[in-house]
Amino acid sequence: MVFSPYISIVIPVCNEAGNIRRLFDRLYPVLRNIGKPFEIIFIDRGSRDDSLTIIRNLAALHPEVRVIELNADFGSQMAILAAFERAGGQIVALSQSRHCRRCTAKAGKRTMVL
Repeated sequence: MVFSPYISIVIPVCNEAGNIRRLFDRLYPVLRNIGKPFEIIFIDRGSRDDSLTIIRNLAALHPEVRVIELNADFGSQMAILAAFERAGGQIVALSQSRHCRRCTAKAGKRTMVL
């Protein structure tokens, strides 16, 4: 059976070890309470801190978490594009590891920044 999420949350990270767990601890219960299949895609942009280790550990514990590892920081736009290409949700939401609000659109999918 192929996993098909209803919503994909895309989160690019770069040296955000201090923020990842806090964000995940707030986001994960909300998504579970929606009652629809979801995925959380973390994109590591070449972090030099423990960010990649933290998101790998989250992926090992939670099957809904996916990790994309870039070998260098090509910028958040490239990280976001890489995740959008792999996102399977009918709805794709973009969240920053730091608090940020704005809206954007992607062809054929509703996309927002949380």
